[in-house]
Amino acid sequence: MARFWGDHPGTMQTRGRRNIKPATREERLESMRRELANREKSLGTGHWMTEEQRQVIAQEEAK
Repeated sequence: MARFWGDHPGTMQTRGRRNIKPATREERLESMRRELANREKSLGTGHWMTEEQRQVIAQEEAK
């Protein structure tokens, strides 16, 4: 799913290194929001995002 190491927020991930810490829920939400803002900014609309993705993000934030 992830295209390259930079897709993993909250991890200082480089190939071959073992000090990988999983992202906290806050970091994941933060990165989701950042990604959302970036894509909507670049396209001008949110039409790239499916309804399911919107619901998933809404559920995550409601927790």
